[in-house]
Amino acid sequence: MENIYENMPVLNKYKIASEQMAIENNISINGEDEAQKVLSVSADVDVTTPIETLNGECNITGNVVVNVVYLCVDGSLNNQTAISPFTYKLKNENIDVNSKLNINANVVASQIDKLQNNQIKVLTTLNFDAVVVKNVDVNYLKESKTGTYVKQVEQQIIAFDKQNCDKFQENLQTSVKDGVKKVLMTNVDYVIKDYSVGTNFVSIEGDLYAKVLYANNQEIPELQTITIAKNFKQEIEADGVNKDNDVDIFAHIIHENVQVELEEKEDGETVIDVSVPLLVCYNTYICNKVLSIIDIYSTEDVLSIEQGEFPTYNIQEPEMIEGKIEGNVVLTENDPRVDKYLATANVCNSISNCYLQDETLYVEGIVTANVVYLNDELGNIQSVEIEIPYVLDKKVNLKSDVILEPYVTLCDVDVMVKRGREIYFDAKAKAFINVSTKDKVCMVTKTESLGKLPERDSALEIYFAKSGQTFWDIAKGLKIPTEIIANQNPNLSDPLEKDENIAIYYQKQKIENN
Repeated sequence: MENIYENMPVLNKYKIASEQMAIENNISINGEDEAQKVLSVSADVDVTTPIETLNGECNITGNVVVNVVYLCVDGSLNNQTAISPFTYKLKNENIDVNSKLNINANVVASQIDKLQNNQIKVLTTLNFDAVVVKNVDVNYLKESKTGTYVKQVEQQIIAFDKQNCDKFQENLQTSVKDGVKKVLMTNVDYVIKDYSVGTNFVSIEGDLYAKVLYANNQEIPELQTITIAKNFKQEIEADGVNKDNDVDIFAHIIHENVQVELEEKEDGETVIDVSVPLLVCYNTYICNKVLSIIDIYSTEDVLSIEQGEFPTYNIQEPEMIEGKIEGNVVLTENDPRVDKYLATANVCNSISNCYLQDETLYVEGIVTANVVYLNDELGNIQSVEIEIPYVLDKKVNLKSDVILEPYVTLCDVDVMVKRGREIYFDAKAKAFINVSTKDKVCMVTKTESLGKLPERDSALEIYFAKSGQTFWDIAKGLKIPTEIIANQNPNLSDPLEKDENIAIYYQKQKIENN
């Protein structure tokens, strides 16, 4: 029998360094409004999925959804929304036509560049974190030819199967007693809490949060903020998937299609209904147990042996961290003091780092927000941007070599002002982190005969073995079957407990061969 070789797909993941792009959004104020001052700007990003990959690059496309809240010359408040398409070319040598990308795109900054003639120019900075998921074909020795002896181990081999996305819609609803004159801004976020895999389905559970900034129905409208929370559970059809598959989950809110509807009740209450389209993408992986050859020798030939060590990744249970984000900002003397806090808008969360150190998982980031308030001296509405750094941490049982894909959402955001100049920020944070641990696959990939072994010239050979050596090690060195060592030395332990001088007799073999 000759050697038999086979190809086997092995999962590889590559985390690409974060990249950023800036996009300019131009917003025209419609109608008869005359904008005096922009109070807050909010921006979200939607990425088109699936992402088409080429060799060495891919094009990330999508839309930036920008909403601005502004103060009119007549003292009223209004808002305007604009959608700007974008394309970003991501280049990396690890991307090829068979790759899939896990993309986490978020807005790290949005600011007003200019307000002139009812035209508002907003500069938005996008951040792209990407993980390349693909298989690498490994050619390995499956069966060896006659006259060889092999050491085999069962190895768990993970291979990427496919990536699918599915969309569903959730509605968040609440009522407001003092009525709603106009919704000015709606920020929506989510957190995944759990998921499971069954026959032809993936089940996902999480929480949705909608923060609505509105002007109420008072004679002199006041700014109000209300947060709506909802638990959601969805079962997604997934052909060919079963409970033996590993998966990782990614969700994206399609901000462009978020809709807010108001329903006025007879008693003066207003029902706020926020419709949220959620896109869930999942990768499925196949776990194979392979009996692979990790070492080989021949009792007949001198062999040239090639052994390969290939990196691969195992999909772990996601890690979840809950914590608080706290901080304070002191206004400068040039900033108008806060006489009445009105609202917190444009809460933007940017993850700067996620890493494992000393068995602790850390997520670091920065929260920025616009605090909208009233200043009595000037008699108008003001806003100031605050910036709060944070660190979330959790003790974990993970290997040091990991790929971490974090997503952090904020809920229960609260702002308090003291002495007119000290702004205290407090929020509850929930992190969902996909985890892959790096492993390696070792096996013989090629053998070749370099000629016949020389004939033995003696009937006895003494082998000076060291403590810890196995019968395999000794047999490989002597180029004999392992059972000869066991049969001729029944008192030896495998592996050896101490140094031994082992006598091997070849006379019987020679007589039989003759």
